Amino acid sequence: MKAIRLLGIMAVGGLGAGWFLSSPNEDVGAAAPGMSSESTVSSQAATSPTDTEVSAGYIYGRVTTSDGAYEGRLRWGGDEEVLWTHQFNGRVVQNRWIEHVPSGVGPKSGFSVLGVRLFGGTSSEALERPFMARFGDILRLEPRGREIHVTLKSGVVVVLDRFESDDLADGVRVEDRRRGTVDVDEWSIESIDFLATPAETGLPAALHGTIETASGTFTGLIQWDRTQALETDVLSGEESGSERSVPFSAVRSLRPSGEELEITLRSGEQVVLAGERGFGEGSRGAYVDDARFGRVLVGWDVMERVTFSAGGAAPAFETFEPGASLEGEILTTWGDRYTGRIVFDLDEAETTSTLDAPANGIDYLMPFSLVSAIDLANEEVAEVALSTGVSVELDRAGDLGPHNGGVLVFGDSGTVDYIGWADVARIVFDARSDNSSW
Repeated sequence: MKAIRLLGIMAVGGLGAGWFLSSPNEDVGAAAPGMSSESTVSSQAATSPTDTEVSAGYIYGRVTTSDGAYEGRLRWGGDEEVLWTHQFNGRVVQNRWIEHVPSGVGPKSGFSVLGVRLFGGTSSEALERPFMARFGDILRLEPRGREIHVTLKSGVVVVLDRFESDDLADGVRVEDRRRGTVDVDEWSIESIDFLATPAETGLPAALHGTIETASGTFTGLIQWDRTQALETDVLSGEESGSERSVPFSAVRSLRPSGEELEITLRSGEQVVLAGERGFGEGSRGAYVDDARFGRVLVGWDVMERVTFSAGGAAPAFETFEPGASLEGEILTTWGDRYTGRIVFDLDEAETTSTLDAPANGIDYLMPFSLVSAIDLANEEVAEVALSTGVSVELDRAGDLGPHNGGVLVFGDSGTVDYIGWADVARIVFDARSDNSSW
């Protein structure tokens, strides 16, 4: 029988992440306030990728349906996720770590009376987590009734609530080499197996550029409004009472201004677009795959300027290595140390999992393969040191906030220690080789 030791008791909520994130080897921009670097990161001009590099970054797979199988490049919802670095989203309904949480300690089910929380027993429902995984980290998707079974490259199978997976609900477009373009409805899908992408010529490059904010600049592949990611994708809105669409291939730079978007075309023409979706309050921000952090989400309100550079290419499917277990040491607020395999927030357990927290209006989504240490000495901010040579101060929110579920440590002797989040002072992760797809 395993010995289970309890270190610190707290009520647990939880904001989860998942297994994903990326950053190609590109220009990484300038340091932001609250971020330090042991060395100056050089800025290198981006070079145009080859056709083979471009095509390798596209999602590719075999979609088996009730009417037969289709194989080819895949794009979710017809015009959304298209590259291996983009993520599949859902909600985990079966938390495999709850069995290691001592009875009466973990997340609770219950209700409130006159503002007083009355708890029941430890609840698997209370441990449900948002799920995000890069498509490059997934081997197979298999809808099963009300569930979706996601098999990761590590061999772990994650069970999601089918009705909280918007990506699958929108269906998938298959560019089948024999049958042409096929739009597959969600309910006809029996399974999707992801495969290495064959070389192909003439495909549009991925959007690449730099987003400037008051907190610094972020450079890498860009996913505008969380959907548009290719040079042939378009910006659509209203200009002087008429609808207008502009392909990203024609755009030199963007500047959000209130509810409008000021666009400078490569031709020199100035265009101003507005609309209910994708502009101002209707904007969902933009992802940037920045090599220093993995991925950041920059909101419309903090975005000062976007400048596009030579087209980029996402990493190929075969470069996404299976996630390894997190190993390291926990230092508690009372000075004890616990070493072994770590499960962070009763959720993140692999190097492809991400540490998600905001700072200065920017959401950082950093793979644990890049995280060297987390210092929680300050009650307002946490200092996170990264293997890329930078450190960043993040708000005590998201994965670093009070609703963190605590940490499990599996020791070499077979013990399992649960440490409440309020009792964690510092986490140091063992050094590991970088995943080539980050």
